[in-house]
Formats: sequence, C-alpha cells, structure tokens
Amino acid sequence: KNVIDNGCQATLHIVGKADNAEFYQVFLDKIAELNLEKYVVLHGFHKDVNKFYENASVYLHTSEFEGFPMTFVESKAYGLPAVVYDIPTLDMIHYPRGMQVVPQNRVQEAAENIIELINNTNKRLCMGNEARKSVEEIYAFDIVEFWVKIFNDIVGKSKVERDQVDTERLAVAVDMMLNFSASGVESREMERTYW
Repeated sequence: KNVIDNGCQATLHIVGKADNAEFYQVFLDKIAELNLEKYVVLHGFHKDVNKFYENASVYLHTSEFEGFPMTFVESKAYGLPAVVYDIPTLDMIHYPRGMQVVPQNRVQEAAENIIELINNTNKRLCMGNEARKSVEEIYAFDIVEFWVKIFNDIVGKSKVERDQVDTERLAVAVDMMLNFSASGVESREMERTYW
C-alpha cells in the first residue's frame, strides 16, 4: 500500500499459498480492506517459478525468521535486486550484495527502497549485477576441498598424511549433497540467459 500511495506504478506478485485456510482468508480480507485487489496478484503454488523471476524488477522478502531461504539465491541467480527485512541469523544478510536490508517491520522504509529501485534503472541494474555476482562466487567456491580440509583437520592429519589418504569417497558424498541442494538454482540458471 505504501508503494502505491506514493504514486509508484507497481504490482506485487505472490507465488505460493498458505497451508492454513483461515490465515489465507485473513490475508485476502486484508488485501480487500486496503483496496489492493488490482495491485496484488496471488498466483498460488507453481512448481516452475522461472517466469516470475524473469518478469520481476525487485524481489521482496519480509520474513521474521528463516533457515535458508532458497528464494534469496534464486532471485540472485536471476540478477534481481532485493529489499529484505533484517534476519540476523542469515549470513547472506550480513553481506548484503544486491540487497537493501531494512529493520524488521519498517514497512515505509521497505516501500521507499522499492520505489527507488523501480524508478532508478541504473541502481536497479547495478544491484542486480551485484546479486548475480554473489551467486556466481558461491558456486565458484570449492566446497568439496573445504570439507575435506575440515574432516582432515578434525582427525589431526598433517598435510603429508592428508595427501596420502584417499578422500575420493568424501568428495563423492559432498558432491552428491551439493548436487541435490543446488539442483533448483542450477536448473534455473541454465534456463535463463542473464542480461
């Protein structure tokens, strides 16, 4: 509402649906109460979310807490700048590349950041490029070697001993874990040409 009330032409697209029917109805009622029906589009659940990222200008994340929000990484892979509420437990927010971080529940401050990104194409594109670079750096990091070093350090092996140990099985296990966890982001990266 704050974005629209400031004269900015924007539409909020929400993908997904609440599991709780009562909560979802409260959500619908609030949209109606604020007269936002023509500015908020509820898309429900979608298995393939590519088109939503491809057509977005700004990613908005207003959670109070998260474990690891895959949507952060997906939005970064698509080169989208983000406006997010501060979640102290997330490392990505401690290094907010491509993100405008605002304190929890500061709706007006979030709205002002959204308006600025929509109206300032250069800033939006620069932040989007930073978001994309941050994801590329994550994928360039050799996590297998990192975990091999951690496990070898735990058992106290010297560098010479580490070089003599067959770490192939550990590398395969870590690769399998990474492939499983990253398949969503990687498939989206392959399907989109970054501008």
